Amino acid sequence: MWSIPLYGSLAIQGYGVALCSGLLFALWRATKHSWCREIIGAGPFIDMIGYAGLVGIIGARLLHVVTEWHLYDSWFDLFKIWEGGFSILGTVIALLVFIPWYAYAKDISLLLMLDLCGLYAPLMHGVARWGCWSAGCCGGLPSVLPWAIHDEYGHWVHPTQWYSSIIFLLGFCVLRWLILPHYYRLGFMITSYVLLISAERWVVDWWRNDRIFVPLLPFFSVHQYVATFMFFAGLIMWYYVSHNKQEYYEHLSSS
Repeated sequence: MWSIPLYGSLAIQGYGVALCSGLLFALWRATKHSWCREIIGAGPFIDMIGYAGLVGIIGARLLHVVTEWHLYDSWFDLFKIWEGGFSILGTVIALLVFIPWYAYAKDISLLLMLDLCGLYAPLMHGVARWGCWSAGCCGGLPSVLPWAIHDEYGHWVHPTQWYSSIIFLLGFCVLRWLILPHYYRLGFMITSYVLLISAERWVVDWWRNDRIFVPLLPFFSVHQYVATFMFFAGLIMWYYVSHNKQEYYEHLSSS
């Protein structure tokens, strides 16, 4: 694990640096978007992100604890978030509950808020995934491929954290610069994000070394089953967005 010692056991961890960098970079880009500047407002959006960060961490931790409870020796270990142990799918599920509630409470367009988050969330994930590589979590299975990397034990493994980062960054580029300037309907970006993150986890999970299986359903890992459910939910969302009768919103596609 990459870290910079400060005092005693206190240190700046690479995991936290990457996570904060991804969040701040994505937030900075989102607040410059016309949706945020002209419709939602930078203040309410930044407040929402602050609350969502806490909710997302709790959701990510809870899903990790539920699926990998055997890694925690005591209740105190549940709070050692600086050592890693998060599930991105847990974050997504928690935020899909929190953001609608926040938008309703603040009288903000829910779909536009979700779309702004869905557009820039892949950018955050693409940067934050390097924290997993720094912490040594979410690692890959043994590999002899030319791009294999050494894990903390000196074994050559799949760089699964790199796979995830590349998928998210490419997904962001496609959504932001190829799709958004030419086509936009309310709900399309959050739908695309749900499809992207569920497909990313389902695919990359084949090469991860931390897969958890249910004895009665050994075909896929637990996270692949969760990702499959999310993907089909995303398809239903996509069908609704594509076939409803609302007008197009080309004027919202500028940044």
